[in-house]
Amino acid sequence: MEFHIIHASKHDGANTNTADGLKKNLAGRLGQVVRSQMEHAGREQRLETPCVMVHTTRGCSPHMTWDSLERVKHACGGQAWAVQADVLHMSDAQQAEVLRLYIQEGRRGRSFMGYPEDAILVATPRDPCVYEYIGAVRNSTDDGASIVTMGGATMLRPEEYMTLAGYVEADIIVGLGDEVVSDSKMSRVVTSSKRTVAWMDRILQHRRVQGDETLKKRPLLVCPIVGGRDVKSRRDALEHIRPCIAASDGVYISGLGTGESFHERQDILRSIIDAVPAEKIRIASGISYPGDMLQAIACGVDMFDTSYVHMVTRAGYALHFPLSLHDLIQKNAEQQRRDDKTKLNIWSPELKRDASPLVEHCPCDTCQRHTRSYLHHLFVTHEMTGQVLLEHHNTLYIQEFLRHVRDAIRHDVFSDYLDAWKEYMMMA
Repeated sequence: MEFHIIHASKHDGANTNTADGLKKNLAGRLGQVVRSQMEHAGREQRLETPCVMVHTTRGCSPHMTWDSLERVKHACGGQAWAVQADVLHMSDAQQAEVLRLYIQEGRRGRSFMGYPEDAILVATPRDPCVYEYIGAVRNSTDDGASIVTMGGATMLRPEEYMTLAGYVEADIIVGLGDEVVSDSKMSRVVTSSKRTVAWMDRILQHRRVQGDETLKKRPLLVCPIVGGRDVKSRRDALEHIRPCIAASDGVYISGLGTGESFHERQDILRSIIDAVPAEKIRIASGISYPGDMLQAIACGVDMFDTSYVHMVTRAGYALHFPLSLHDLIQKNAEQQRRDDKTKLNIWSPELKRDASPLVEHCPCDTCQRHTRSYLHHLFVTHEMTGQVLLEHHNTLYIQEFLRHVRDAIRHDVFSDYLDAWKEYMMMA
């Protein structure tokens, strides 16, 4: 596995100094994750960044099957997708043993979980919908993480975590980190930082013991950066784990979206990204809203680990906002005031007799075949098909959003795209 930067925007306002000495890069960057042909005995796969991972729970995307996701992917142009896989749900002893025996019989772990062969699989130590650590974190030690599984609380050691990630043939592995939420006490943040370093040291040692695989064949290993909402604590955590970052292929900025303000999050992102070598991939967790994604991309984030699509679907909202720079400028010129600028409420009685699609010209099967009125009917009658169809639309829509963002970076108009988005959101 390899990660390359293939285009850095030429926005002339990039890399300007702020009052606190941090550097702002408001241009974004276009990258590419490449899986060579020798891996998984398949054809070469190329994943462009910035991108958002497809969220999965227990090996499956909520409300969708892999064949329906395949149709969504083809509607978006057919590019490889990043698929998030929480390996902690396999850490129960019986589940891990079943998977081990399955592989011993000559079958592949990826097929056991049903993950597509052409997906770039990202193994993470958490489900973005649920914190497995909650309720068990106080029992974590330098020896391993105490987590909650379907079989109850268990201790997961760093080496066991890497073994599980290897079972599913992950292309990118996020290292095991002692994640904390934004309002954690300073003593807990300090402990988290030290413990994450101890776990990552063992993960790197485990990686070395496994053999000298070629750089193109082995998965990318991403180092977690912990810390609360305080920029200083994040910088301290970064300094403690810097040797691990040097031996890894990127960073995973954890603990975001847990109560910090927008400005605190921006300061955290800039303080970390400015201190990380440019050639390393940057993944952020907990950043959900499209506008927040744009701001994070402006700071230099390459990938997002988020359950946003699933959460808005479960609440009964369809993503509905201009995707291209041209459409944003056109909407801004109309000067129309809107109550909700990014979502359509499927529960609204106003949709009862609305025969239009969720979004005009959207290529998803839901918009091509069904109406707002039908989706409204499915939700008010609590039919499961409603969430299936809505998840289909929202999954495609967020992927299309990131595709247009990548095009804006590629054509050096990302700063214009960001300005047009801010203007669009201001017309409340």
